[in-house]
Amino acid sequence: MKTFISIILVYLSIITVNAQSLGIIESKNSSDIYNLFKQKNITVHFYNDDFAIISGEYKDHLQYSILEENGFDNEFKYFIQYANEKELLKIKESISEIGEILYTNKTISILKISKKSISQFKPIKNDALVYFDENAAFIADEKKSKFNSELSYNDDISSMLTEVNTDSIESTISYLSSFTTRDCYSAEVITALHWISSKFESYGLSITTQSLSGYGIPSFNVIATQVGETNPDEYVIVGGHADSRSSDATAPGADDNASGVAGVLEIARILSENTYDRTIIYCTFSGEEYGLFGSKYFATDFRNNDKNIIGYVNLDMIGYKASSQSLHTSLIYPSSAKDLADYYRTICSIYLPNFGVIDGTLIAGSSDHASFNNYGYMGIFPFEDVNNYSPYIHSSNDIIGLSVNSLELAENLTSAALATVASLGISSSNVTSSDNGVKSNDFRIYPNPATTDLNISFDNQHVTHVEIYNIIGELMIKKTIEASGIINVSELTTGTYFVKLVSKDYSSVRKCIIKGN
Repeated sequence: MKTFISIILVYLSIITVNAQSLGIIESKNSSDIYNLFKQKNITVHFYNDDFAIISGEYKDHLQYSILEENGFDNEFKYFIQYANEKELLKIKESISEIGEILYTNKTISILKISKKSISQFKPIKNDALVYFDENAAFIADEKKSKFNSELSYNDDISSMLTEVNTDSIESTISYLSSFTTRDCYSAEVITALHWISSKFESYGLSITTQSLSGYGIPSFNVIATQVGETNPDEYVIVGGHADSRSSDATAPGADDNASGVAGVLEIARILSENTYDRTIIYCTFSGEEYGLFGSKYFATDFRNNDKNIIGYVNLDMIGYKASSQSLHTSLIYPSSAKDLADYYRTICSIYLPNFGVIDGTLIAGSSDHASFNNYGYMGIFPFEDVNNYSPYIHSSNDIIGLSVNSLELAENLTSAALATVASLGISSSNVTSSDNGVKSNDFRIYPNPATTDLNISFDNQHVTHVEIYNIIGELMIKKTIEASGIINVSELTTGTYFVKLVSKDYSSVRKCIIKGN
């Protein structure tokens, strides 16, 4: 009998271990990943469109690999490291005495690093580390605010865009990149963060700091708040990381990411002169280069307090453009943030019609928008060209001239973020978008989707120009109509387009789907 009972106890202990195991699930279908949140026996700790880190007892059909039989080990920190097969050899060498690799595939590795040795852990490449822990991730709340694609031209926002000053942006980049380093473990970054705080304070904003000592990082986040007048419990956030890193003796970090901080400060300088319905928060994070620590702290805190973030816009590397490239951004976002991405595209089509917005996929790294998406908020990352970003980052050559070589791009990315944040700051933006017959009281387009003819009608307007742009901002059709008209779209290829209505005193944009023949 004793032997039988012992066998039973051993069997039950095995079940318990398996029920708490830490693993990774992979799928090429993002809906498979999001459906994991419906399962009761697992907890999702980190996710994107391609994979999820989970703990618990997984029994479904997706590809699943166990990372740790006993779940999280309190003596270690866990990281997602974006790396290819060649870089994997460097990882093995760099962590051989302080941790181990739990899992690897062609694009990512899962690492565990001893907490006692965490200060010795150095990333092997740019923006390629994401820290995760036992905290549960969240899916976007369907009950929270949505985005209205029926946006109209706003004179105040247009006026604010004229105030964006490249001299101001360049001055900030120049100052921040003059530090020997802004590594999140350095004394220099503390000085830089205090300077950033003083700039926010000079704009009349309320300042708080968030210590990252709980992660073993001696620096902090700087958070500047502009309280909304009618909806103060709804938050619109723009941010970027202030820390830098380099494999060389110095880490000036002009493009990565003094440029993004310069954009955030410039937006704060301009928007702080006005009032908004919703609360606007301007963030500068530390610890991004070592695993998105700063933004993780911020997003976790908001989620734990059930705060409603309407949207987050991330500014990280906004100043490099190859000479052969057109003026555009690679817009990076998961499928859960598509509404916000569409909103940003519409904003650009209204206020910056010559600024192209192209969907991008960052397969070799991440940035602070990921922290917001992981905790159920929508975050987007308008980036330099995803296939041709600055080759000088994480080196002593990340300086103005080489790495920040296009203040025009920095101006446009700052302007696009400013217009997006300002527009979201108005509570009337809180309307669910509709793709099936987009309409408003003054501007109607139908059918939507359209195949050959697109009907357009509007109220209280006379002679009006209709402009149709493709998704990268190229003007495809321009026509003048009165009160109503029909535009032949049969020669347009299948895809998403933006229809802009322009008259002497009016401008408005609608999203339209064309299904080409």
